[in-house]
Amino acid sequence: MSFSQENGYIPASIESIMENFMGYINTQFQLDPAYTVESFVGTNAYKFFYAIAQKLQENEVKTSEIFLKLQSYFDFINTRISRPVVTNPGIIEKLLSEGYASSVKPMIEADAGKIHICVDVIDNHSRGTVTITSFGNLVDGTDDTVTVGATAFTAQAGDADPGDPTFQAATSDAATAISLASQINAHATANTLVEAWAVGTVVYIRALEGGEDGDEIDLSYEQLGTGDGAAVSGETLEGGLELEDGDVDYDDIRAEIFSIIKDSTIAGAVTQGIEIGSITLSNGQSFDFKFNLPNRIAVLLRLTIVLSENNQVVVGDPTDTKTSLLENIQARYNLGKNFEPQRYFSILDAPWAASVLLEWSINAGADWSSSIYEAGYDDLFDIGLEVIELVET
Repeated sequence: MSFSQENGYIPASIESIMENFMGYINTQFQLDPAYTVESFVGTNAYKFFYAIAQKLQENEVKTSEIFLKLQSYFDFINTRISRPVVTNPGIIEKLLSEGYASSVKPMIEADAGKIHICVDVIDNHSRGTVTITSFGNLVDGTDDTVTVGATAFTAQAGDADPGDPTFQAATSDAATAISLASQINAHATANTLVEAWAVGTVVYIRALEGGEDGDEIDLSYEQLGTGDGAAVSGETLEGGLELEDGDVDYDDIRAEIFSIIKDSTIAGAVTQGIEIGSITLSNGQSFDFKFNLPNRIAVLLRLTIVLSENNQVVVGDPTDTKTSLLENIQARYNLGKNFEPQRYFSILDAPWAASVLLEWSINAGADWSSSIYEAGYDDLFDIGLEVIELVET
């Protein structure tokens, strides 16, 4: 077996092993005339040693494979050493190694010291939002109300006592959002149904129990004064999903993601996002860690295939064609990537076609485009077979 820095260990061939055996026999027995390669082949000695040579060569191949695996392992370890998880690519790779696709917002000067992480997971708990648009209008005249479940929280200019169905509308829209979230969490009835937290001027409200029942929790804003002071996402919380056997509840998923982020970010890097979790460190200090969920964009896809006049193959089944397109998209597109229609289907995927055109629409088919969709780091087209239309001409 030979070795070089470029190629590693190279297994010896059976021919070279047999030539070595022939040389040993000539030397040991001082044959005259000595065996040559031509005269050695076919002798009983050749047949005897050939079986041994096969075993030796097999072992050389296995040894070479072990070396290649070790070399690959060392390359992997060296890559991890050269790219610690605290870098943006390192965080993405760490989350992916734990089964979570993610993306990180590109750095700009205004975000110095901050890191925006988006993780492609789905919350099976119903959600809703209350956006404070004008804290002054909430208490201008008759005080406005925000209802969560069966509890109406009334705005007031003064301090709100924890546990009362009130919140303070004062100082700023963001401060008002914090007060509303705090009062929801402190209320003996509301806090058995939902949890709330404020990010900027938006109050995020989430059902404590997963599943579709959370979609029945009422959410409303009533303007009783002179102008609008808030807006709600809908008449109820939305988006609850029933888990199937083997599915993991989002609360457990979220806790695992927070733990990964905790171990993957350095002190001084402030995580940003609407998902917020507090983790207590070994010394008793508590820190908040955050991430964002994807901005899932409802999209329709239209694949137009012009059949070739020179076609000599069977035209593909429409369902198979759509499935092939979906598989290509799943392999080449993910969270935070631009959507590039020309990359996902070509005449190589449909040899019976003269040309193909893939278009997308994000306004229910009113407008179509085949150009690249420029995505934000948290954008994700929501794609399944049901949104793909196949047109064959």
